[in-house]
Amino acid sequence: MKKGAVYLDNNATTPLDPEVVNVMNMVLKEIYGNPSTIYKVGKLARKYLDSSRERIASYLDCSPSNIIFTSGGTEANNLAIKGIAFKFLSQGKRPHLITIKNEHMSVLNSFKCLSELGCDVTYIDVDKEGYIKKDDLKKAIKNNTVLISLMHSNNETGVIQNIPEIIPSINIFTHKAKLPRVYFHSDAVQSIGKIKDWVAMLYRIGVDMISISAHKIYGPKGVGALIVKDDCELLPLLSGGGQEKWRRAGTENLAGIVGFAVAVDILEQRFDEDFKHIIRLEEMLLDLLETNKIKYQINGDIHNRLPGTLNLTFEGITDGELLMATLDLENIYISTGSACSSGAVEHSHVLKSMGLDENRVNGAIRVSIGRFNTEEEIIYFVGKLKEIIDRISTF
Repeated sequence: MKKGAVYLDNNATTPLDPEVVNVMNMVLKEIYGNPSTIYKVGKLARKYLDSSRERIASYLDCSPSNIIFTSGGTEANNLAIKGIAFKFLSQGKRPHLITIKNEHMSVLNSFKCLSELGCDVTYIDVDKEGYIKKDDLKKAIKNNTVLISLMHSNNETGVIQNIPEIIPSINIFTHKAKLPRVYFHSDAVQSIGKIKDWVAMLYRIGVDMISISAHKIYGPKGVGALIVKDDCELLPLLSGGGQEKWRRAGTENLAGIVGFAVAVDILEQRFDEDFKHIIRLEEMLLDLLETNKIKYQINGDIHNRLPGTLNLTFEGITDGELLMATLDLENIYISTGSACSSGAVEHSHVLKSMGLDENRVNGAIRVSIGRFNTEEEIIYFVGKLKEIIDRISTF
């Protein structure tokens, strides 16, 4: 008899918290006004919008005016990267931008787009654990470098870049070399909710723009934010009205934004509880792999990674897609990498950028544990995993 669904793909998206659902339903039914209008129902909508912005800003330790609401992490990344580049292109300059090869595709494809528009772009290698070398970054900086975009934590491996060490080092380097200001952007979509106070810390140490998204923290899809410092000028991607202080046109997704704020409130209240729960389940999963004599490798740094994120390759398994599909038949949901790339023929660009061999890349799966997972689900998953590996392993 098959068990109910076991969802272990929380890095792709998270289930909505029931409290978020309840509040969003209320807003959809009752707070129907446009926040930009000046009559009563519009003012009520504006009150909910402003309150949500203030609560999210309080959690992130920034000013409400620093938050630009977007449709999600992808738009936030596009706005940060293209917004800076377009500013310099509009001045007749050829800006240079730097990123790393294991970034999210929304960053890599933004860089590709800008390259086609005439920008100078550099993609820096990472080592076998997924880290950038500071010296490589310094060597890549030029007189026309305007932006460095570094993902804080990788969505596939969970590896955390040492940005608190990198940024001061780069600032000292550019100051001594008398180079123009370089803006820093960080995709922190996976970090919010998993590492306490890290998004606020990134803002404090000098990151100019930070991308976050609601659906990674048990909030709704279709809403995110770009946190932008006051002295960071961006050209908007969308032309229209004056919403978000002329930085992102379009009527705000009020129900989504309120849901985002509620998800942040819940996150703040139960962060320690969630963290301990996810770590306990991760340790349990790894212990069960050992107990069941399932030979595996963790891809990326074993120690410095997001809690609950495991990118795994198993001995004798060279087709992660097959393993994922077979688990799907047992109502167990994992992934082989980024959900944004599902259906692509290419295997993980993240693992390839780390120089892993072809079999290890092709056979990899990602398991990501969340708030609503249980010990029973972890036991069921590992039991079915062993059955399937024994059946399809090439060893």
